[in-house]
Amino acid sequence: MGLKVDTSELLKIAQGVGRPYEKLIRSGAGRMLRGASLWEDAAKTLFTTNCSWALTQRMCRALCSDRFLPAAPSGLTPFPSPPALSDLTEGQLTSSAPVGYRAEYLLSLAKRCLEDPSLGGIEGGGIDFQNAFGIVRQLKGFGPYASAHVLVLAGFFEAIPVDSVVLGYVRSNYRARKPESFLSRHYRAWGKYAWWGMKLEKILRRQNWLGD
Repeated sequence: MGLKVDTSELLKIAQGVGRPYEKLIRSGAGRMLRGASLWEDAAKTLFTTNCSWALTQRMCRALCSDRFLPAAPSGLTPFPSPPALSDLTEGQLTSSAPVGYRAEYLLSLAKRCLEDPSLGGIEGGGIDFQNAFGIVRQLKGFGPYASAHVLVLAGFFEAIPVDSVVLGYVRSNYRARKPESFLSRHYRAWGKYAWWGMKLEKILRRQNWLGD
């Protein structure tokens, strides 16, 4: 996903920041690899909260099993859609997947996505960042980090989702005592693409934790 995303505006900013950033954008950076739906992106965001990456992977693998959906002819099972989960109880969900306290939030999200798959239309550029953030923030279990993370996946890059990985990156590379204030200042030149400023910098430093 994302191959049709127009990165011309991001390219203009990158040109002002430095040649290495411009080269990354021209080579294809600036687009997101996402799930098949906003629901899947939001659900998997819940699986990144207050846990290790290994547990995030375990939760995702558990959901992609025949306990929730029949396997495809390939033998693989896709991530379950909202209808596959919405009628479950928290107990039924936690007995089949190690989601813990997130069961309540995941089931609430499934029911919300059944009613409104677009989550208030936060994709597609028809709403500003502040209103989109307010919509996601109202979802059960979505604090500031999770809300900003979902919005990055939906195409809003103004706010950097601050988690332990981001805090570790800032502290180890810049020794910033107030990481969130530092992020706001350091990536100011990127404007509404602040998240991409950090992401591209991490790639150039070969510290992009999901692969270079």
